[in-house]
This record gives sequence, structure tokens and C-alpha cells, in this order.
Amino acid sequence: MGWVRLLTVVLISEASALAQDPVAKIEDAVRRKDDAALKALAAADTPDPWLAVDALLLRGSHDAAAVFAKAGLRKDTKRLPAYVAAHRTVAVSRSASAGLAVAGQAQAKNDGAGMLGALRTVKLGDDVSSARVLHARGVGMRLAQRFDEAVKMCERSVELAQKLGWLRGASEAAHEGGVAAYFHSDFATAERMWRRRLALEKQRGNELGTAQAQQLVAVTRQLVGDFAGALELYTGALATLRKLKAKTDVAQVLGNLGTVYEALGQYERALATQRESMQLCEELGNRAGVAKALVNQGNISFRRSEYRAALALQRQALARGEELGDVILQGRALLNIGANLQFLADYPGAIDAYTRSQALMQTAGNRAGVAMVLGNLGNIRFQLGEFDRALTLHDRALQLKKEIGDKPGTAITLDNIGIVHRSLAQYDKALDYHQQSLTLTTEMGNRQGEAFGLGNVGTVHWMMGHLDEALRYQQRSVALGREIDYGGTVPRYGAG
Repeated sequence: MGWVRLLTVVLISEASALAQDPVAKIEDAVRRKDDAALKALAAADTPDPWLAVDALLLRGSHDAAAVFAKAGLRKDTKRLPAYVAAHRTVAVSRSASAGLAVAGQAQAKNDGAGMLGALRTVKLGDDVSSARVLHARGVGMRLAQRFDEAVKMCERSVELAQKLGWLRGASEAAHEGGVAAYFHSDFATAERMWRRRLALEKQRGNELGTAQAQQLVAVTRQLVGDFAGALELYTGALATLRKLKAKTDVAQVLGNLGTVYEALGQYERALATQRESMQLCEELGNRAGVAKALVNQGNISFRRSEYRAALALQRQALARGEELGDVILQGRALLNIGANLQFLADYPGAIDAYTRSQALMQTAGNRAGVAMVLGNLGNIRFQLGEFDRALTLHDRALQLKKEIGDKPGTAITLDNIGIVHRSLAQYDKALDYHQQSLTLTTEMGNRQGEAFGLGNVGTVHWMMGHLDEALRYQQRSVALGREIDYGGTVPRYGAG
């Protein structure tokens, strides 16, 4: 699979927008009884009206908060007047404010432990600041790679924010919970959290937020092999984002959409989509986006057996990842460099690239990446005739992929284990593994994987002397390969 990108949300630092003191503007508008100014301020998304009200309460400007809360009611703020009426005391907010300020500085340095330390003694109540503290603790736990705890903390933030009526705060906390689960390769939990965000954005009537949430749900659908579902979600999100002229988001969704076309064997369409994504990233000065587009274009070349072209693209991506200090990008580029070197029979070079990739993936807590490296190392050991080592590595990869719900990766690894068993003349075991893989890829609509699987099942039937069955499966494999414009002989191994 190509590089899938996530949309990002600024999580707790929006309060910094108050540094320009729109709260003072609100107080001034209240004093002047300037209804037009108050409505304009209440209609703005920056700063969030809920955060502005919390800041007014912190200043002791309860009357101004009450007037502002009623100035421009909408779906996201209709419960704001009741919140102001119920929160005349701000002891909790005062305690939280200091902690959040320090936590924001730590977050800017990706210092999860620093965030958690800043918030450790903050007492929680039933207010906006407490929801923000729970959210910020979730961010800190993710940065500290305490992923399961991060999700639970974000769920608490979502529940409190929803209880208060702060839909935007609930949505952002749900987003962060999904990010934490995603980086732990817990795709089912990521999807659950992002679907919660999708529902909240629809409730808010926020077109941009809805499209962003749609593409995140599409990411999880893609990662578990539901390419049809992912395609529908990406296409819907892309149409909205183009309408809104949200170029940054359009570039990200195009990159993800291209990886779906790649998985479905639609290589020309995939390449065109990735090039459009890269062009937009270049226009926007998004260096990381350009690097990820290079990774994805390299993957398409790899799928078409253009290994030297793919290698050049992945090395460009690696250099950019090193410039950016992006550990996950470097790990992914090295993984792909290893795969291309492997297919060019440079096994020492491939093993070195895989080993470096595995170290980076483990540092980042990326279990999906680790599983892919283990599978590729298993393929190399197989090619070197070290069958027992190959099976051990593939079994470890299979266990990880099943744990994280990676259906495409599971199918590939099942095929790879089948290949090892048939080389050991264990044909019944080989046929069982290949048929499991073929069933999975067919269910997912992964046409390239289906072509691989048909060929592998046919090969085992031929080895067992079932010539009619062998011919039938191989003919279906060749026909499907031609239909999806696969640029070369179907490889014996899948990556990962």
C-alpha cells in the first residue's frame, strides 16, 4: 500500500489565538453595546466562542460572557448561555489555564512527558477547561507512546465536551483519539473515533470538518482492505474540498485516493492522481507532502516491476525525510528501498535497509511498519534458502497484522507462508494458506492481490499433479493481470 496521509488539527494551542486579545474586543463591544460587532465575533471560528467565553469567565467578566454567549447562537453554541449561567466560579479554569499554557509549550517540542507533568496536579471539574485538560493529557500520552491510555483520555474529553454542548471540542478530542489509535495500528478504534468525529461535524453543520472526517474514516477503511468503501468516502470528501477551495486538504486526499487506485491495479489513474497531489504540495510549499507523493509514485513503479525507477524515487523521498527529521517517513522510504533492492537481488543492501527501517518503525511505535519489515525479511530468508528462519519471520508478521486488523497485509503474509511450505513440498499446507489469502483478497476487491493469489493456488495444484485445476487458476491469473494493466510477470512474493 502507498503512503496514507492524515489531516492534522491543532489540538490545544488554539488558545494562543487569544494572545491578540479578542476577549478585550468582546468586552469593548459589550460596553459599547455594539450588537453587530458582537455577532461578528460570535460567528467567527477563531477563537472558538467556547474558549472566548472561558477566557472571559477567567477574567471575571461574567456579564460580558453572558451577553456574548447570546450574541450569535448557532448549532455549536446554542448551549453556551446555559453554560455561562452555570459557571460563575472559575477556580478550576484558573488552575487549568496555567497548566495548559505550559503543556502547550511542551507540545510544541513533542514532549509528551512535559505535557503530562504540567497537567498532573490540575483538578478537573465540569467545564470547558477540564475538557481541554483531558484532551491535552491524551495528546501527551500519545507523544509518550501510551496509546491505549491516550484513547481513553480523549474519550473522557469527548464525553465531557458533549455533555456541555461544546461540539467542536468534542470533535477535536475524537480526532486526537483516532490519531493515537492509528499510530498504534489499532485501526478499528481509529475508525470508531473518527466516525464519532464525522457525526459531530455533521451535527455542527461544518462542511470542511465533515469532509476531513470522511477522509479519515476512508483511511481506516482502506487499511482494512475495504477499497470500495474507501473510494466512496475519498471521492465524496474530495468533491466537497474542491468546492471549498481547500487546497491543502485536496492535496492530501488526492494522495490517499491514488493509493486506493494503486491497490485496485489502476496504475495510470493512480500515477496521475499522485502527480496532481505532488504539484499542489509544491505550490503550497508542503515539503513533507512532496516527499510522501514521491513515496507513492515509487510504489506504483514497484508494482509495475520498474524497480530502478522506483528505487530512485524512494531515495529522493528518504533524503527529504532526513531533511525534515521525519522518522516515520524515513522508515517507510527505507522499507521501500529494501523491497526494490530485494527484487534486484541485492540482498545485503536490502537487509541493511530493512534493519534501519525496523529500528525507526519501532521508535515510532508503528506496528504496521514493523510487521511489513518482518515479512520482507522473511522473503529474503526464503530466497536465500533459509526456510525455517523465513517461516519464523512470517509467523511474527502474520500475528502482528492480525492483531492490528490489517487485512491486505494478512493476505500477503498468508501467501508468503504458503510459498515457503510449497518449497518444503508441504503442498497441503501451502494450498490452505494460499486459499485463505485468495479468499481475503477477493473479499476486499484487491484485484492485484487476487491475480497473485490465483497464480499461487494454480502453482500448488500443478505441483500436486492437479493439471486441469492448475491451468484454470493460471489462466484466470493471467487474464486478470492483463485486465489491470500489470506491467510485468506477477511476482512470487508480496511485500510484507
